Amino acid sequence: MIDVVCGVIKNDDKYLITQRGDEKNYGKWEFPGGKVKKNEYLFDSIKRELFEELELEINPIHEITRYPFKKFNLIFILCEPINPIKIKLKEHLKFDWVKSDKLLYYRFIEGDLKFVENFKNFS
Repeated sequence: MIDVVCGVIKNDDKYLITQRGDEKNYGKWEFPGGKVKKNEYLFDSIKRELFEELELEINPIHEITRYPFKKFNLIFILCEPINPIKIKLKEHLKFDWVKSDKLLYYRFIEGDLKFVENFKNFS
């Protein structure tokens, strides 16, 4: 299993989601993040990934949940942004700040669906 961190970035009462631009998941939304490097701590990994993808500096708060999906172990981490207005897209098409009750209106990548559908249980 490959560990993948997913940033659940909360700013006031909204959460950051990003729209994928890759061929396989083009146009679908996700909680941004990526693969954990060997011997890397989860909080270091989510900080690195979010800075690489969005130039967003964050403070990880705590792990919310984790579950297996295909060959991945998805690890969702609650984070707070240090400066939420300084997002620079490097790999994604768009980003949006969304209230939790509106998440189901977005078409998410398959791996994030379980998290989105059970969001109220995790928050």
